[in-house]
Amino acid sequence: PRGDIRDRNNDLLAADRQCYSVYADPSLVEDPATTALLLSAWLGLSEEEVYPQLVKRDAKGKPRQFVYVKRWLTDEEQAAYDEISDRLGKGVGLVSEPRRLYPEGELAAHVLGFANREGKGAEGIECVFDDYLEARPGLLRSRVDARRVLLPSLVEKQVEPEGGHTVVLTIDKGIQFLLERELDRALERTKAPRGMGVVLDPCSGAILAMACRPAFDPNRYNEYTPEEYRNRAVVDVFEPGSSFKLVTFSAAFENALITPETLFDCEGGYYNPYGHCISDYHKMGIEPVTR
Repeated sequence: PRGDIRDRNNDLLAADRQCYSVYADPSLVEDPATTALLLSAWLGLSEEEVYPQLVKRDAKGKPRQFVYVKRWLTDEEQAAYDEISDRLGKGVGLVSEPRRLYPEGELAAHVLGFANREGKGAEGIECVFDDYLEARPGLLRSRVDARRVLLPSLVEKQVEPEGGHTVVLTIDKGIQFLLERELDRALERTKAPRGMGVVLDPCSGAILAMACRPAFDPNRYNEYTPEEYRNRAVVDVFEPGSSFKLVTFSAAFENALITPETLFDCEGGYYNPYGHCISDYHKMGIEPVTR
C-alpha cells in the first residue's frame, strides 16, 4: 500500500484502504442492454452512462476487454452487488484496488492534499512527498517455456514489491481542529469570503497547524475546483502589513527597548521616510504601544 500520513502524535491522517470496483469485459457481455439496465439501477447511474462502456468495440474499432464501470464502491453498494450478481451474466465482476482514505474528512485538507485515482500525489504533502509515500512494484525476470510457463530454475532477477514509507508531520490534530473551528467562527462573524491561519511552535518554528477556509474533503476531491484545494497560506503572496508589527514589537520588548507605556508618534497616519508617502489605513496620532 501507499504509505500513511500521520500527525506528530501518530494519529492517522491518510492511509490506503482496499475497495471493490465494478469492471466489465465487453467481449463477454451477452446482452449489453439488459446488463446496462441492471447496473444503472444498482449503481445509481443512468443507462446512457453505462451502456457505451459495454459496447464490444471502441470508437476506433478495436475490441474492448476491460473497462471500469464504477470505481470504489461503498459498503452498501458492494452488499447490493451480491443480490444481483447472478443476473448480470458473464463479463461483469468486482476487482479489489486501493483507495486513498482521509479518515478526518476536511481536517488539514489543504496540508494533506490528495492522491488521484492512479495513486499519485496531486496536491499538498501527498504530492511533495510522493517519492516517499508511493509503493514500488516488484520485478520478476525469468526464462519461460514455449507455453510461457515460468521456469523457476532459470529466474534471472526477482525484487519484492515494497509499500510506501510513513510520513509523520509536525501538525497536531487537536490544535489543527481548534484552528479550523476558530477560522470558521471568524468567517461567520466577519462575513469574509475566505481565511487562513498558521500556528507555529515559537521555540522550534515547527508548524503545529495550518488551515484555509473554505475547506474541501480530499475523499471527494473530484467534486471541487483546483481553486478550492489550493493552499493559500503557502502559495498566495500578500503584504504582511499590520500582522508584521507583532514581529517588530516582540524584538523590541525582548531587547528592553520599549515598554507597554512607550509613546509613538504615528504622525496622523502619514510618513515620508524615502521620498514617497506611506499612509496608514487607521490614522492615529501619539499613542502608547498598547493602543
